[in-house]
Amino acid sequence: MLRWISGLVVASMVMTTGCDNVKQTSALSEAAKKAKETASNVAEKTKEAAGDLADKAKDLAGQAKDKAADLTEAAKAKLAELKDGAKKRLADLDAQLATFQEKASKATGEAKTKLQQKYDDLKKQRDAYAEQVGKFAATTGEAWEEMKKGLDKAGDSLSDAMKKALEEYK
Repeated sequence: MLRWISGLVVASMVMTTGCDNVKQTSALSEAAKKAKETASNVAEKTKEAAGDLADKAKDLAGQAKDKAADLTEAAKAKLAELKDGAKKRLADLDAQLATFQEKASKATGEAKTKLQQKYDDLKKQRDAYAEQVGKFAATTGEAWEEMKKGLDKAGDSLSDAMKKALEEYK
């Protein structure tokens, strides 16, 4: 009988352990289902977020392209304005040079010689400046900024020289 009781105890223990395992297995199965569902939700939200980011990136790229086009147009307009300004300045300098030449032609003797020599010097400077204006007018891209600095310097120098000559030989 002892054997039979101990068999019952063993059987009872196996059954209890089996029940605990079934409960644990059921709980683990439920946890696995929830984990799978959570992973699926996370994957779906990640996919949506990636799509939103891709759309936003496309929008930003379009805006950047539009801004670049606007800047390019603004730069072209500025360059055209600078070219027109350089041509106008050359025309103004030509008018001053014509005035100086008229004075030189009316002078006599040694004054005429000095004025003619001064006119020739100014004409050379004017021609060099006109050449720079021509190069500047043909310029495209970013090189025009550097050329403009040189052109402004040469134009200022020529303008100052003409003013001094006109003042000196009134």
